[in-house]
Amino acid sequence: MRFTTSHRWAAAILLLVAAAAVTSQSSSAASPKFFDDDPIAVDRPTENAAAVKPNDVGLFVDLAYNVISGFAVPVRGRARNVNTVDEVPDSPWFTNRIGTRAITPREMAIGPDTTAGPAAGVWTVTSSKSDGVTPGFTVRDARGDRWFLKFDPPGYRRWPRVPRWR
Repeated sequence: MRFTTSHRWAAAILLLVAAAAVTSQSSSAASPKFFDDDPIAVDRPTENAAAVKPNDVGLFVDLAYNVISGFAVPVRGRARNVNTVDEVPDSPWFTNRIGTRAITPREMAIGPDTTAGPAAGVWTVTSSKSDGVTPGFTVRDARGDRWFLKFDPPGYRRWPRVPRWR
């Protein structure tokens, strides 16, 4: 049985592909995909952000920059501060509320609100909602706290009251 030059080239390419597959599998198996503390549930701050001040962006400057740059959205890579299962850990800027523990039906009906609501007494309307199809208002209650009231469209009431769960 005689091998021609084309057979030798095919065998060499096949051997090269097999060697590349074996080396890529052995290098990926050497590094662990998850560590003992994964997934990280809390991201501790590494710097003090108390001195951060708001940065006002001039709308004209922003428009001019976007016109010159062509409104291109920069692609900066993967999100940071996510754990190994692509979840956002708790931090001073974000707190996971769902999935960290079992939520009762009553907690689900109430939602994230932790207050008793606006103070009884006179409410002062400070502004109205400027867009959308349902009415809404910003009010200041008797304590001086600001609240945003938005009304559901007719026929789409959220709850007539907080239901009593057994």
